Amino acid sequence: SILRATERMGRLIQDLLDFTVMQGGTFTVSLAPTTVDELLQATLETFAPLAATREVRLEARVAARRSVACDRDRVVQALGNLVS
Repeated sequence: SILRATERMGRLIQDLLDFTVMQGGTFTVSLAPTTVDELLQATLETFAPLAATREVRLEARVAARRSVACDRDRVVQALGNLVS
């Protein structure tokens, strides 16, 4: 659909902007506590509609509820790159 294509293009543009910032040496991260569950859930929510159109089921299983210090948006972006 047009909405999914727009979302995907937005992610690609953001990836290019991030790459440019990295090349300029001004890339920053904002660390904050979050759980692995939250990171995986955000990724699954983003890609579930696309997966459904391709008849793919996405699921995550986390053995223990762990908290990590990370830049949530960057990690979700990296996980999204892996999923897509």
